[in-house]
Amino acid sequence: MTMETEMFGGWGFLIVLILFMWILFGGGCGGGLFNRGGCGYGTGWEVERREMIDSAQTQYRVIDENRKSTELLSGQMRAQWDAEQGEKLFDLKLNNLALQQGYEAKLIAKDATIERMTLASEMSKKFDAVMTEIASIKCNMLGKPPVYGVGTSCNTIFSPALNTGCGGNGVYVG
Repeated sequence: MTMETEMFGGWGFLIVLILFMWILFGGGCGGGLFNRGGCGYGTGWEVERREMIDSAQTQYRVIDENRKSTELLSGQMRAQWDAEQGEKLFDLKLNNLALQQGYEAKLIAKDATIERMTLASEMSKKFDAVMTEIASIKCNMLGKPPVYGVGTSCNTIFSPALNTGCGGNGVYVG
């Protein structure tokens, strides 16, 4: 045996060396042990950079979706709170209106009572004045003239002065 056959032969050594390099550094696409990229992926640094970019974009999308859902939830909570406050305000306004109407009704009743009492007092004063005038007129009136049933006439005369107001008590002359 020659030395060439002991060491895989001349061409065998060269083939083993090429295969070894192929395994370590990859074939035509650069996909060896020291190169993480494959055909069309570029070098290992480019692949890592692309993975970092994809990871950052994914994290951004997660954060953005979280922000959007938080804003939506905050908006819904704010709308619910506003609705509750609106209901409370509406109830307070209704209660206030009812109290105000109650007070106004009491004031109107009080005013009407005062007005009736004032009117009654004024009417009483006026009636007292009228009664005083009537009494004064009665005192100063002339009395009834005396009518005597003496006299003659062809016709029967009914003398109203002697009528007592009891029906048919008048004196018929004639």
